[in-house]
Amino acid sequence: MNHLEAYNKIKNRVEWDKSLDTRFEFITYKTPESGRFLQEEHPSVRIEIVYETLFDVDISNADFESKLEYIKQKAILQMLHDVFSDQKDILDYWIDGYVGLFDYAIILKNSNNVMFDVMNSTRINLTETVTDDNLKRWFIDLNGLKDSVNGVYTQSFSDRYRREINRIRKVLFIRNKSMKVVTAR
Repeated sequence: MNHLEAYNKIKNRVEWDKSLDTRFEFITYKTPESGRFLQEEHPSVRIEIVYETLFDVDISNADFESKLEYIKQKAILQMLHDVFSDQKDILDYWIDGYVGLFDYAIILKNSNNVMFDVMNSTRINLTETVTDDNLKRWFIDLNGLKDSVNGVYTQSFSDRYRREINRIRKVLFIRNKSMKVVTAR
């Protein structure tokens, strides 16, 4: 199967959680197959903040709902590319047999993408709602912090995502999981 066919098999695993902001009651919220939501990894990954990052202030409700679906689709397709970049085809068994294996990677990739969009949004950065402290926190969350002088280390979302991709690849592609036992005579 190709990436789009794999996407169609896992696209309902994680979904956007219902917003508490009444401006977004028009959104049709779906129940995720895994019970996990795209917002669960970082407090700044919220529908309200995604809305504030959009350049088009007068976006229609249907277009905004499509934008949320596009953000999720982009995260899933990027994750699939990162996992299967060196594979000619994606075997059905890799998706069907390990469907839950991809949930956390999708959430991490989505969080990374949304925070990157927030940091680079001209609209949100021109409003008073974003403080320097928030920008610093998002920058550290995205890039991590490695201060060897003070002994401070904060793992970035990119590092966590790469580690999760490597974990998925180990589960899927290491075929011989048994160890050879060598005995001495």
